[in-house]
Amino acid sequence: MDRIILELKKYKNIIIGIVVVCVVIVTLFLLWPKHSTNGVDYIKESESKGPSALSEQLSERRLEERKRAIQDGKLDVFGLFDDYLILGDSRATGFYLYGYLLESRVYAYNGATILNIDEWIDSIQQLQPQNIYIAFGMNDIKNNLNNTSNGSYSQLLSEQIKKILNVCPQANIYVNSIIPASQSVTQSNSDLWSQIDVYNAQIQQACQDNGWTYIDNSSLVQDQSEPIYESDGIHFVSSFYEKWARNIMGVLE
Repeated sequence: MDRIILELKKYKNIIIGIVVVCVVIVTLFLLWPKHSTNGVDYIKESESKGPSALSEQLSERRLEERKRAIQDGKLDVFGLFDDYLILGDSRATGFYLYGYLLESRVYAYNGATILNIDEWIDSIQQLQPQNIYIAFGMNDIKNNLNNTSNGSYSQLLSEQIKKILNVCPQANIYVNSIIPASQSVTQSNSDLWSQIDVYNAQIQQACQDNGWTYIDNSSLVQDQSEPIYESDGIHFVSSFYEKWARNIMGVLE
């Protein structure tokens, strides 16, 4: 009898031990942080999206973070110009004349139009820039390049940019909208400057048709709490180029 009682006590202790272990496991399961489950759900959700969707989501997040950093003045906007080339007219020369960017990376001069791109093709081929920013317009309007034997300004611009891509096929193309002149200059020659909207629509069309990036600069002249024009009402003061650069960088992926 005593032996039977001892056996029962032994099994009783084993049963109690099993019960205790089960209670501990259940308690840990109930108290385990919810975020671990959420983390698994996030991983499963991310896997279901596929690599392209994830890459796009991360790119958008990085773009927003960079925009905020630029706006808050936490980033040197000119330091973000990487493997670049700027093509343009006298307005574009300010990027190097004021010391913001390298002169060797700005192909621009007074009176230049998109037709002058032909002069730089060999140099572009040698340089092989990754990012090309185009900033013409004033002289294109003066020379009536929206009405030539080559057709519309959109067609002409597309042809000129494709010449660049023939020798530099990996380049990303960014085309700036034409920035208006001052109000007084616009009023003094309304026939000329009133065409800016027409030309900008042509630029935007060329970008849409070819998958290039259109840079809308219209917001730059809306806030004129600080002077942005030189005395001629056409060219820009030094401080304006930082605003322009921020707007350019704001559209980049």
